[in-house]
Amino acid sequence: MTEGLAENGGRMKSPLSVNETLLIGAGCIALVLLCARLYWPGLGGPLIFDDFPQLSPLLVLDPGPQLDWRGYVTSNSGLLGRPVAMASFLMNALGSGPDISAWKYTNVMIHLLTGLVLIWLSACLFAARQRGAMRPLPAWTPALVVGGFWMLHPLHVSTVLYVVQRMAQLSALFCFAGMLCYWQGRRLQIAGHKGGHPLVVLSYLVFMPLAAFSKENGALLPVYTLLMEIYFLKFNGDRLTRRIVIGSFVLFLLIPGVTGLWALLAHYHYSLQAAYALRDFDLTQRLLTEQRILLLYMSQILVPTLAKFGLFHDDIPLSTGWLTPPSTLGAGLVLLLLVWFAWKIRDRLPVVGFGIAFFLAGHLMESTILPLELTFEHRNYLPSYGLLLAACDLVRTMNWAAGVKAAMALAAGALFSFVLYLHVDKWSSYPKMLAYFTRTHPSSPRVRAGVAEYLTEQRRYRDALLLLEGEQTQGALLQRLYIYCRSDHRLPPQALERTADSLTHALDNYAVSGLIELGREGLDDGCRFDQARYLELTETADKLGVPAGTSRYKLLIFQAHYQWRLRRFEDAMATLLEAYNILPEDPVPLFLMTEWLISLNRMDEARMYYDKAVHVARASHKNYSVFIDSVGLMFTAPEKAAHWQREDLS
Repeated sequence: MTEGLAENGGRMKSPLSVNETLLIGAGCIALVLLCARLYWPGLGGPLIFDDFPQLSPLLVLDPGPQLDWRGYVTSNSGLLGRPVAMASFLMNALGSGPDISAWKYTNVMIHLLTGLVLIWLSACLFAARQRGAMRPLPAWTPALVVGGFWMLHPLHVSTVLYVVQRMAQLSALFCFAGMLCYWQGRRLQIAGHKGGHPLVVLSYLVFMPLAAFSKENGALLPVYTLLMEIYFLKFNGDRLTRRIVIGSFVLFLLIPGVTGLWALLAHYHYSLQAAYALRDFDLTQRLLTEQRILLLYMSQILVPTLAKFGLFHDDIPLSTGWLTPPSTLGAGLVLLLLVWFAWKIRDRLPVVGFGIAFFLAGHLMESTILPLELTFEHRNYLPSYGLLLAACDLVRTMNWAAGVKAAMALAAGALFSFVLYLHVDKWSSYPKMLAYFTRTHPSSPRVRAGVAEYLTEQRRYRDALLLLEGEQTQGALLQRLYIYCRSDHRLPPQALERTADSLTHALDNYAVSGLIELGREGLDDGCRFDQARYLELTETADKLGVPAGTSRYKLLIFQAHYQWRLRRFEDAMATLLEAYNILPEDPVPLFLMTEWLISLNRMDEARMYYDKAVHVARASHKNYSVFIDSVGLMFTAPEKAAHWQREDLS
């Protein structure tokens, strides 16, 4: 295989004939039309869960020339801000406004485009599979099968129809495009053409940033190109070519990888330990559990059934040791065997070995040491390609009749399409979605919380409380409190005290959200409860630990409001400053501080904080003109600020 690739530059034996080109084009068009048709009913589905914090600011805007686009492209989502994905959301807002179906349509189009790139990439890999060159059509035929399986795979519904997961889609698209660009560049290099050098560099300088700034795991592109070298390209080429190839891996893989690992270890307490303190598992438990989860992913990819799918899989029990549960050791042995097998067959079955290695490499970032949630299906959007590629090539090498292989491919395609049709239907409306999640994952706390929230919005308070009955997680306890507030406009006796006693460890985002919603009910006078007890609850939560950033910022804002209501003026303003220090680009705490100081007739201090707030506001990408004007007027009409004292202390 290596000799053939070196001689032919990894090219196919001859160009496609007109008939072959038409046949391949017809196959691509048929797959695109079939996939689009199956996804079409899902375009009417709703926004869900993580969609709201990322997209709601855009959905309420009236796009126009005054739209401050920089404020939306620059986000605090992920380590790198993901500006490429955020820019795509902004374009949706400008082009279609709040029409959610248009946003989902964009996701489907990205999915189809990624599938076409996969088909092209797969044809290149299949063409390089054997010694010497291969005729084009036999390489494109299995490529169409692999691309079709990937496009029609029902596992990807929770990525394609979950708008915010466009981040994962774009990252995958640019990774695959970067791999294809790298392959074409290396093909030219091996054939002795200098035009290949710019393509290799282009894959790293263009596609890698696009992928990483869509979602951080796009930074794994050099790992995928390294696998292409190991299994197919073998670092072939003249001396200059080898220097460029090896130098690119040093520059874009080795140095960033070592630097990132050093940063994690050098700042272990802040980068990992503190984050794990907010989880229900530690690093060891995560590493053990992820082995079983990887096998779950493999079963979802190779044997897709509706019973295996779901947006949340937080009902998976933790592995606390190699034998607790015993399947942990079994999963570890299976993964070790797969790694050994993928290496052992690198020359005899390079496509199979590459596919297995690609799947495992695709999980290096999200399924290893980082303190992320344990399981999400969208993490397989890119890695699933590896297993599908390996499975198709393994069948392709079998000494079975061509008719048998074709029948197997058609049967698998029909199964994928049918399950995809059923799965999309579940995502076509919120009630269907929740009913499906509840049926497939009845023990999932996240699913129960989502269903309870939906029932609460429908004012079915009793049903929501019954659903959460028996749940003893901190999030569920706090969610029950604000459901009681909305239902009866008061809390049961001693409810706050019992809840405070139940807070024994750091709160996650679910629990903090419940605490904030409860505080909002009290501030709106929609619920009567002991405000001093609520304040103690927020202070206890903050001491135990809450997720850094926006969650703690919001909690401190509510804590400050209740301190003010209880006449703890200095504490309230100190808490506001603490909140401001968390998000110094947000002037809202400073404007609020100004109002409170005016209401206390401390005009000099108020003027100082107002000037600082205006400075921060004008430096921001967001529009704070309403705050600047309304708070500024309070200096000449202090009675407008006095409501903080009159109403909050009543």
